[in-house]
Amino acid sequence: MTQLIVDPSANTVTLRVPRSVLGDRFDPKGAGYVGVVMSQDGFPSAGVWRVRDVEAEAAQWKAGGAPANTNHTRLLDVAWPVDAKPVQFDFLSRYPASKETNMDKLGPDDFPQIPLLRAK
Repeated sequence: MTQLIVDPSANTVTLRVPRSVLGDRFDPKGAGYVGVVMSQDGFPSAGVWRVRDVEAEAAQWKAGGAPANTNHTRLLDVAWPVDAKPVQFDFLSRYPASKETNMDKLGPDDFPQIPLLRAK
């Protein structure tokens, strides 16, 4: 059973995932990790997999702060070390802006790419 443990006094959030969920050949030392915060939507826009839209202006059931394109990120935050390079703003804002409304016509390279954190 996956567990989410929040410790406000230590400013930590720990996600425990049973090894069985990851498969027999999973190697944690060779894996990359990323933690993100999104908002779930029961009635999402087409092509965004139940992730709530982010619009230019906040409104009921919509987060605000998005640029004027259709392929901006819908991530609200990324768990990222304060001193890590690149900084979160850099990798979330680096993508070819598009006005394409049919998300099925866009590929992975049309969206912001998030680097993975590696175990040391």
